[in-house]
Amino acid sequence: MTLRYTWSEGSIPPPGHYARGVDLGGAEGRAWIQAGYGRAPVFDGTFTLRADARDALRAALDAAGVWDEWTRPGRRTVGGSHWRLTFTDGDRQATIHNDARGPDDRHPEPLAEAIEAAVPGALWADLRAQRAAFIASR
Repeated sequence: MTLRYTWSEGSIPPPGHYARGVDLGGAEGRAWIQAGYGRAPVFDGTFTLRADARDALRAALDAAGVWDEWTRPGRRTVGGSHWRLTFTDGDRQATIHNDARGPDDRHPEPLAEAIEAAVPGALWADLRAQRAAFIASR
């Protein structure tokens, strides 16, 4: 199982803009926060998903419909936060964007929530603190 999840604050001026993401390959993961646009520093840390947590994440993604038919609107929204998930499990791959809609007009937010919850809270807190310290130093 591998996944790449990226989230961006959208079109807001510095220092408000930032992006974050999760990369997972098997049990090894990396979470990161980029403090702004372009060459802004990226703060990252690694984590290991225990087998039970990896199974729980896979189950949460399955329950949220990662393999369902997701469609995107013909016209994209401008501004606001956005995210993208690319998930591979065996020979299957899915790419889902936050503006996609699943069956019954279902929103994909549970997918993003499951991924962000798989990252240890202490790691997210450390990355947010590093971003805050960077902003305060400018």
